Amino acid sequence: MNLIDFINDMKKGGLFILGHVKVNSHCSNDACTSEYPYWISLIDHMKIKAFVDMTAATNIRDGATQLIRLS
Repeated sequence: MNLIDFINDMKKGGLFILGHVKVNSHCSNDACTSEYPYWISLIDHMKIKAFVDMTAATNIRDGATQLIRLS
């Protein structure tokens, strides 16, 4: 959470997107939809303005690529 606060202070009015990659062998988005409310409650609790992007991929590299393309 300290890293999220630090990046939030650095953005100075810019767009802040929190990305999360769920590594699955079968790439189901059901796991992402069940975790989404927890990320939203974290944003509300920390009182920051941010968007949440979540994706499911077979590995971190593919997931990071998907997040970059989504944002």
